[in-house]
Amino acid sequence: MLKELQLTNFRKFTNLKLSFKSDSIAIVGGNASGKTTVLESIMHLSTGKGTFPSHAYVKNGEKFFRVKGTIVSSRQPPSEIIVFFDASKREKKVLINRKLAPRLAELIGLMPTINLNMNSLQWIWGPVEWRRKQIDLLLAQTDRTYLETLIKHYRLLEQRNKALKTTHDNALFITYGEMLYETSSIIRKYRLALIATLNELIGPLLERLIPDKAKSLELKYVPFDDGDWQSKIEKEKELGYTLWGAQRDQLIWEVGGTEANVFLSRGEGARLALATVIALWLWTARKRKHVTLLADDWEAFQDRKYLEKVPSFLLSVKPSNSSIFIASLNRLKESQWQQIMLDNQ
Repeated sequence: MLKELQLTNFRKFTNLKLSFKSDSIAIVGGNASGKTTVLESIMHLSTGKGTFPSHAYVKNGEKFFRVKGTIVSSRQPPSEIIVFFDASKREKKVLINRKLAPRLAELIGLMPTINLNMNSLQWIWGPVEWRRKQIDLLLAQTDRTYLETLIKHYRLLEQRNKALKTTHDNALFITYGEMLYETSSIIRKYRLALIATLNELIGPLLERLIPDKAKSLELKYVPFDDGDWQSKIEKEKELGYTLWGAQRDQLIWEVGGTEANVFLSRGEGARLALATVIALWLWTARKRKHVTLLADDWEAFQDRKYLEKVPSFLLSVKPSNSSIFIASLNRLKESQWQQIMLDNQ
């Protein structure tokens, strides 16, 4: 679990050091106190990046930021992760146990994170591209083969799209296409298995959160039909990009075969988003250790009917091999939380 966090020139913090004595942490403070910044720094330790471009995290007037985290395991010696960004060179470096990582991807999987925030509503009302990205990030954090296949897939896609714009070599398009078809098949195998398990895990959560619609809700994964991909080459040359592949697959919440966003109220949608993120959290905790849920803005997007219950609900379902960091405007009433107060100055 993450036991220590140090921030240098990261957003509003010149120097901040936090120690965590629990696996249920509440970062408490008012608006602009730095709650989201703390959670974003943990995202950097997990994936090497946050919501915004790297330069946006450098404190005004400074030339770099540094995020350092110490992970402690019961069976292994502590691990140290440092993410360093040099603003003048626009260069990011990652050190794992004081050794320079050859690429950012080496971070993926060391401390998997799942986010619960305003963006979580996109599980119901957002674009399918966003949902695919979340599934891909989660799978990449739990399986190195998936990560490498995904990297290869998008590299091939970029190369094929460039060729479609610059050459007329059908043999080259077919060669890239055959490799892209192979990576798409592997990606879909992983995605389909995840979605099947996710629908099993989410059932009991929906019974507690949306009991009247629990049995009719289903997360559907619909692969794009690639069977005739070679017949699309002429049209692809005209448009300059690939018209098929795993990057075009659909991921949609449905109620009785119709998109759920048509039937759900905002409150029901917020609770479905909550259930989706928790189910992903439970699934990840089956695969990896040191899984961390980062909960931010939950007070803004949860409906009033369930608002006060969210912290207790998270504690009640938390896997034993994971942790929670929740940003809160007010102190939480449950004694299980280690509550860290941030100064608004």
